[in-house]
Amino acid sequence: MSRANVKKGVGIALRVFLILVAVLLIVYIAYMLIARYALHIPTPTVFGLGGASVVSGSMEPEISVGDYVITLRQDSYAQGDVIMFYTQDGVCTTHRIVEIVDGSFRTKGDANNAADLFLVGADDVVGKVVSVLPGVGAVIGFLQSPAGLCILLAVIAVVWFACETFSRRKKQDEADGPADGGGE
Repeated sequence: MSRANVKKGVGIALRVFLILVAVLLIVYIAYMLIARYALHIPTPTVFGLGGASVVSGSMEPEISVGDYVITLRQDSYAQGDVIMFYTQDGVCTTHRIVEIVDGSFRTKGDANNAADLFLVGADDVVGKVVSVLPGVGAVIGFLQSPAGLCILLAVIAVVWFACETFSRRKKQDEADGPADGGGE
């Protein structure tokens, strides 16, 4: 396989990848916007996966302000699990289960002195924290906003345009032949 064919193949693969990312982002954007603004779901999930930026230090030192937590919906939860849940006033919170009372959960932030006064029902749980991405909560939070997702799509479009421009310029240079009008 010639070097030109390898470059062409890489260019095609890059374009397919960019199209795939753009389509997935558009579907994701539409889902997130509909879920958040039309259905009023503050933390939408996809296939049981959810996530949120951490805005308080109640789970220090394990989870810090500015981290991003990824959750997965479980069939059951155990004492010691860190879960994301909605409080009675609709606030999304991430705390550890310290006690199970008749199928509901008493939770506590690791940095808090006392357990939460309320019990969390199983229906209020978004999921168990399965991963913490340190320090990327602000970036992911921005990318999940309409402005952030539009900027990301614009960057993809610019990369696409740059690839197309480079490809066309390369084809034109090959069609024009050597610049010195011939050669030896």
